[in-house]
Amino acid sequence: MSRANIYNFFKQPDDLENKIEQGCEYLKTGRFGLAENTFTNLLENGGLACEIDTGLICAKYWNIRIPIINEQVKGLKRANYLLNEWKNFKEFLKRIQRDGTDEKENISAFADDIVLLTGHYILEIAINDLVDEYHKKSFPDIDLLIVIGESFIELEEFKKAIETLEYARVFNKKDPNILALLADSYYGFGEVQKAKVLFKEAFFLNPNEIPLEKIRCEIIHDLVNIINSHNYTNVAPWIPVFGMITNNFNISKELNEQEAQELLIEVDRLENEYHGIKNQNVLPYLLSKYLYLIDFLENQLNSKMEAEKLKIKIKKLEPKIYDLYIKNIKS
Repeated sequence: MSRANIYNFFKQPDDLENKIEQGCEYLKTGRFGLAENTFTNLLENGGLACEIDTGLICAKYWNIRIPIINEQVKGLKRANYLLNEWKNFKEFLKRIQRDGTDEKENISAFADDIVLLTGHYILEIAINDLVDEYHKKSFPDIDLLIVIGESFIELEEFKKAIETLEYARVFNKKDPNILALLADSYYGFGEVQKAKVLFKEAFFLNPNEIPLEKIRCEIIHDLVNIINSHNYTNVAPWIPVFGMITNNFNISKELNEQEAQELLIEVDRLENEYHGIKNQNVLPYLLSKYLYLIDFLENQLNSKMEAEKLKIKIKKLEPKIYDLYIKNIKS
């Protein structure tokens, strides 16, 4: 092969960036056939970029589904179809990364911004249908508001997600799912301290009601990894425990008299359940409530002696947690 041929072989197509941008615009506006042609031509002409591979995969996936989408009547049924198909699409991308396919689409990384562009077309249709459906209701449909909020999070439109979920919280102030999704939205919006307050409240209310697979926040992902590294099973109830002892939930919320009384009653109930039948499944719930109560005693009541009694209880119940807790206090 001559030097000129070698040069041409490795040369990127002229105007590569503009052509990628054109393909992206086709994805964003739902013209998946044109997007597929654009990214295919780029590959055939030697284009090498993660954006091209990702764009082609997105375009091919959705291009064969557009006829079905176009046949759908505007409304809740179409919204549910699109949301379910988007979920399938994300699973499809994970499968390619993990296993590859029969095609040459086994790539190790996707251009997330390209996937997000695709989502703008698919999910915005779904959101519009959901909003229209909500306005038809004669009552606040909290479940529908949650789905709308989740869809805004998926699009990384965090301000709209916050507005939607804050409205949902008006009708259910103690819903762990709403609080966790709202925390995730504030984290994405850059309000980390507010996110920590809400995550702490959500996980202390009921960690099992929080869909961990939907949470994007790196703080929660890091806590899950730490818990797994300590070989604790049933991860969710351990998140508030490790959130406290690693200082990730180090934001103190002042409790009113009723909330403090409810916390004391819950601690008493969990102690009786744990010591009565030695149910190990209760342990993380009890430990998290102890830690929450210690935070209340030290920071709100300035009752160090009572707090120390609870720390001794933690040491007797789970020495490893106590050691980690003390280590982080001193560091």
